[in-house]
Amino acid sequence: MRTNASIGAALVAATVAGIGLSGPSAAQAVSAPVVYTCGMGPHWGCPAIRPHTIVFGAHFELAGVSWVRWDSGSAFGHATVFYPWGYPRDAVTVAVVRTHNGRQYFAQVKVVSAGHPTKYVHMTASGLWALGRA
Repeated sequence: MRTNASIGAALVAATVAGIGLSGPSAAQAVSAPVVYTCGMGPHWGCPAIRPHTIVFGAHFELAGVSWVRWDSGSAFGHATVFYPWGYPRDAVTVAVVRTHNGRQYFAQVKVVSAGHPTKYVHMTASGLWALGRA
């Protein structure tokens, strides 16, 4: 029969080893580019892999993002876009990998809405989002 101490030690060891954790693996977290998700927060704010929400500004964000693919060169998914030109469940692609302070990040977001012009948002050199291509 195991004691509470040995069970606790086993859980700590499993956690440290990454067994049973949800989310990206340790290797993916180190090698996969991030996207900065806090457009209204600090410059270069809130780096994340496969974020559920990306805020670009006060009235401009991607919500409910479901990622189909996320790799070292680009990522693709669908999201609801909150902006005057946004429509539910738009196709979203993040690409153009750059590096800031040793961390790779996606510097461009492409939003495709059926029947509407493709829109681009890019990360500026100061770490904030702006309309246009990277």
